Amino acid sequence: MAAYDLQEQEQIDDLKAWWTRWGGTISTGLLLGAQGTVAGGGRYDGLFEELGGKPTPACGFAIGVERMILLLEAQGKARAAAPDAYVVHAGDKAGAVARHVAETLRDHGASVVLHAGGGSFKSQMKKADASGARLAIIVGDDEAAAGTVAIKHLREGGDQVAVPLADVVARFAALNTGKDEYGSL
Repeated sequence: MAAYDLQEQEQIDDLKAWWTRWGGTISTGLLLGAQGTVAGGGRYDGLFEELGGKPTPACGFAIGVERMILLLEAQGKARAAAPDAYVVHAGDKAGAVARHVAETLRDHGASVVLHAGGGSFKSQMKKADASGARLAIIVGDDEAAAGTVAIKHLREGGDQVAVPLADVVARFAALNTGKDEYGSL
């Protein structure tokens, strides 16, 4: 624990006192400055009884994923990898097609973010760009009805191209590796 710059020993002592109440064995884990504990856990043998239940041996732990990422980034040991593609979609039929396309590409080893939460195409494209993805896959109800998706390079520019659903995996692989047998975007 000393390797993670434990600045607030009083807070650790208070935490240990609180945890000791539930069973004695604790682990405060790693600390991240003002953000607090990254991971911790212990035994909670007295907790169930205090809450009105039968005495029950218990243990648990938790890890704050976001805090762990911050800690790793602060140490230069982690970097956020940009996805291969970001799928934007709007419309009921488009949502189903977008989920299918994202799942299919993931099954073929691609790192794909499927937009969640609605919003206009413009706002979704801003998020796609901010994600660092190389390609955007665009699905609207018109594309869904036609059995196509549009693929657009986000880093290299160029026009978006309509791709039949049956050809999405091959075309995506070609565009993502730079070996596009169908012509450039």
